Formats: sequence, C-alpha cells, structure tokens
Amino acid sequence: LNKPVKRQQLLDAVARAVVKKRSFLPFTVNQAFLLNSAGLVMYHRNFHPEGHLDEDIFGAMFTAVKQFINDSLSFKDGLTNIEHGTSKILVEEGYGFFLAVVGEGDDIAPVKNKMAVTSKRIARRYGEIIAAWQGDMQDFEDIEDEFTELMEHTLIGNSS
Repeated sequence: LNKPVKRQQLLDAVARAVVKKRSFLPFTVNQAFLLNSAGLVMYHRNFHPEGHLDEDIFGAMFTAVKQFINDSLSFKDGLTNIEHGTSKILVEEGYGFFLAVVGEGDDIAPVKNKMAVTSKRIARRYGEIIAAWQGDMQDFEDIEDEFTELMEHTLIGNSS
C-alpha cells in the first residue's frame, strides 16, 4: 500500500488477504516415519493406508535423499523438508534420529510444532533404544503400539 492509503485500497487489500488465508490448506499427515541417523526406517505408520506408497519405497527414498544430501551436496545438517506442490515431507531431527511425516497442505507450522514435541517425547522415552539400535526390527516391533499411540496422540491429533 502506498501512503496516503485510500480507504478502498485498504479494503481491497484486506479482502485479498482473507481470500488468500481461506485458500491456505491445513497440512494433513498421511504417514509418519522414525529413521535412524543413517536414514534407515526404524518405525513407520500409515495413517491413511488406501492409495499410499508402502514403507519400503519411502524407506529407500529417505535413504537415497540422506545419502544425496550428505555426499553430493556436502550438507552435514541432515535431512531437510522436501516440497512438491502441496505434497511435502517434513523432517524434524532428534537426538540420533529423524522424525519425518508425509502429507499434503500448505499450513505446515502447526505440524512442525507437533513434530518438535513428538521428537522430544521420543527422545525421552526411547532414546536409549534408538542409541543402541543395531538394526534388529524386533526392538521396535515390541514397542510399536507405544509408538503408534504416541504418534496418534501427539502428532496426528487435530492435525487434519
């Protein structure tokens, strides 16, 4: 807006902002992953199983992305968010692990905040198991129900 602001210019700007806000879609979490620091999937939960890719495909993708970031680009900060239109992979780094969610929408801030909380809870409750993990999936099958409850309660609750 240019000064002095004319009344109609201000009303038009507010109307455009309201329309834009209404078109800003909330982010819906479809899948959640827990990956170790090497990018290998330790836990996966598909919250909308119909029509979504399975964990093997995403696990391979995460490993490839991690390798690409670390080797080709020399980024040592780990995984980062990946966006393609409204489809996104959001990543939160924890202590020795990554929490990643796959979903769609524009308004990622509430989900990123929930991911930070969930990541802290994972570190507090399962940090020793994650730090000592030697690749045995049985370690996580034994606590899969606990992980699922944590993800649904903290991360998924009110996210869609």
